[in-house]
Amino acid sequence: MVRHLTTEWDTEGFLREFAPLPLSCVVDAMYRLGLPCSVMDPSIRQMAGPRIIGYARTLGRIPRPRNAPDGDEAAPCGASLDAVVDSLSSGEVLVIATQNASHIGTFGDNLALRAMALGAAGVVTDGAIRDSVEIEALGFGTFAAGRSLIPSEGNLVSVSVDEPVVCGGVRVQPGDLILGDTDGIVVVGEKDLRMVWMRAVEICDAEQEMQESLRQGLSMSDAACRYRLR
Repeated sequence: MVRHLTTEWDTEGFLREFAPLPLSCVVDAMYRLGLPCSVMDPSIRQMAGPRIIGYARTLGRIPRPRNAPDGDEAAPCGASLDAVVDSLSSGEVLVIATQNASHIGTFGDNLALRAMALGAAGVVTDGAIRDSVEIEALGFGTFAAGRSLIPSEGNLVSVSVDEPVVCGGVRVQPGDLILGDTDGIVVVGEKDLRMVWMRAVEICDAEQEMQESLRQGLSMSDAACRYRLR
């Protein structure tokens, strides 16, 4: 059975209590609560490292127009990707929205190494990654829409830092909780954390009881009716 929260509702507490929950239970809880679907497109998949959980830091990037004048590569928001990675803190997940530029490698092993040194929990991008073998060897939680040798330098421009972005079809705001595993990525809004956690625990506990009944011979239709999981 999932243990119930007895500690203070703080940022570390939420990370600790959400960590063991199956993501399917978190998603089902959000549906049961009538919250908007916050599951990223399945094109964004686990590329390296373990399951991730952490609070969102956001970076908005756009493909550099082919006809942009020479010298027009400076980030309009005044922050480079390197600087944003340097500013990461423990327990944060960097969400890089690129307008689905999945042909451009926007994150590599050097950035992963620096993010790990700062205690960051992972990276999620609708772009691509480079150095995937090296990132896997580092064990850094990395979710992306593909792999590509094309560098982001000269091809992507940063336009926003720590502002709402859309990644994988989902709006992500700084401070949202990001959870990712082999099944995908789900985003839980900061203001919804407590009620989503409570409902997810209820669903997880009920599923464990239902699965025990299934092992003992209960039919699926009877189990669904008894435990009201649908």
